[in-house]
Amino acid sequence: MAERNRGLVGVVVGTVFATVAFLGPVAFLIGAQSRPDTLEGITDGPVPIVTEAGTRSVDTRAAATIALSWMDGPTLKSPGFDGRVTRIAVEGGDTIISGDIILAVDGIDRIALATPEPMVRTLDRGDKGPDVEWLQGYLTEAGFFAEDITGTYGYRTDRAVKAWRTSLGDPDPSGVFLPQLILWLPGEPFVVDAMLVAVDDVAPGVGSPVVTSPSSLSTALVGVREGQTVPVSGDLVFAPSEGDTIALSRGLAVIDLGSVAASLAVSAEVESVDGFVTATSSMEVATVPTSAVIADGTGGVCVWKVDGDGFSVFPVELARATAGVAFVGAGVEPGDNVLVNPIEILDEWACR
Repeated sequence: MAERNRGLVGVVVGTVFATVAFLGPVAFLIGAQSRPDTLEGITDGPVPIVTEAGTRSVDTRAAATIALSWMDGPTLKSPGFDGRVTRIAVEGGDTIISGDIILAVDGIDRIALATPEPMVRTLDRGDKGPDVEWLQGYLTEAGFFAEDITGTYGYRTDRAVKAWRTSLGDPDPSGVFLPQLILWLPGEPFVVDAMLVAVDDVAPGVGSPVVTSPSSLSTALVGVREGQTVPVSGDLVFAPSEGDTIALSRGLAVIDLGSVAASLAVSAEVESVDGFVTATSSMEVATVPTSAVIADGTGGVCVWKVDGDGFSVFPVELARATAGVAFVGAGVEPGDNVLVNPIEILDEWACR
């Protein structure tokens, strides 16, 4: 009887252990399913990251090209010579002023003469007009005429012209003024680029170019390359890789066109020069992580600053950017609290 009871107890105890062994994992699973699926202190989704804008002194510059357009310089033209060239009196690099000898045709010198308009009339006694005044003025400066300038071609003008023609080497001079003795000088000083005739050439006909001057710069346009940012403060200059800097307006217009060719040390064969648009002095800018700056595809560039319990958008101008750091020329001040991860935090991040 006692043995039967011990056997019954063993069966009951075994059954209990088996039940516990089966129900234990089930209870654990039920308990696990009833608990939250996050740990205490850890939240779902991204967290706003805010940083304080720093400051940096930077030299900003933008890669650019200056495009050059040229126009031909003035030319001394033949009044209609007859004969052969027997002497050349000027060459490239010379400077011509009124009264200078340019060349000789058949042994008679021909001079450059600066007058308001070309002198095309043959002048003789009794003629009147402004061209007579211009002739008398030149003869006075050259020392051939000592009378009042009246604009009337009289005896004394006749005598002065005869003496002047003698000085040119005319073997049979008269007192008649011949326009073939001069080349009209449109302005002075006239810098010679090239003499287009040579000794023993047939003298050029009416209107043919005889002496040329260097081409002059007509326009110089500065263009910043795509993706480059012009410095937002300070006086601007174009800095070529070689040569002197060229002063620019804020709109990138060249301030002194006349100085450009000399500053760049270029001639008319050059159509463009590469360089940089830069400010003449360093500027203090705010720095923020590049992830804080958004370009929204519509031309807007902005950041979000802390505003109470939220964030407000502010347009900015970038002065420069390097790996991980954006240099902000306007829109952010050093010390501003800026949202570092706006794309992760904001539902909309258009710069508006």
